[in-house]
Order: sequence, then C-alpha cells, then structure tokens
Amino acid sequence: MSFSCTTPDHIKPYFDKIWQELLETEYIRHPKEIRIGSKVANYLPDGFKAYKTDDDSQCKVARSKEKYCYIKRWRDNEYYTSFSTNWALHPSEKTSSLTEAVRAALRMIAEM
Repeated sequence: MSFSCTTPDHIKPYFDKIWQELLETEYIRHPKEIRIGSKVANYLPDGFKAYKTDDDSQCKVARSKEKYCYIKRWRDNEYYTSFSTNWALHPSEKTSSLTEAVRAALRMIAEM
C-alpha cells in the first residue's frame, strides 16, 4: 500500500497502517459522486426545491408541503418520476435523461 519505493523500509508499516485505517473507516470514498438531488436542483426553476432522501439514488422535488414528487435514478440513463417512493404501487413515468425527468416532475406537480 505504500506509494513510494523511496520510502525507507522501517517507515512503510506506519504508512500502511494509516492507509488501512482510512479505508476501513471509509474516510476516503473515491470517486466522490454528486447526489441526484444536487443535479436536479440545478435544473429547477425558482420556487422549487430538491431534497435528499434515505436512498442516495433518489430525491424529492417539492414546490410546497402538499405538492411534491420523487425522481429516482435506476440505471445510468434511466430515471423514474412518481408521487411515491413505492414505485411498484404508484404510477411512474420513465425517462431516459435527467432533464426529461425534471420536466416530468414539474408536470406532475403542476397537475396536483
């Protein structure tokens, strides 16, 4: 795990131990991925907000406490927009890009 072949042998175990602790505590997470809520927030007009949920692959888009829906990233280019987090029970709209998913979410909220 030591990064340099020029590091003296008697010091390498210390660096290896520090690196091991960083990996075990998940202090270093590479690559750092931007959450979907941050991406969605960039596309939203004024008056709308994106909130994180327990699931890192979905976010809540809301205009008010009564008017909201969820966007979930399923695969790389597959997004679902629905009124509920239970995708199997509630109707959802499938889109192939994030901008289309945001448009669908805004449409759903406007129809409420």
